[in-house]
Amino acid sequence: MAAITSLFIFFLGLGFCVLLFGRVCYEGDYDDYD
Repeated sequence: MAAITSLFIFFLGLGFCVLLFGRVCYEGDYDDYD
């Protein structure tokens, strides 16, 4: 059960990072985030 939880957290964090970096790259500059 712990392995499934670890995988879930791993993929959740991975997806969050992908969305975050994708947004930064799409905006072109981190200073334009806000």
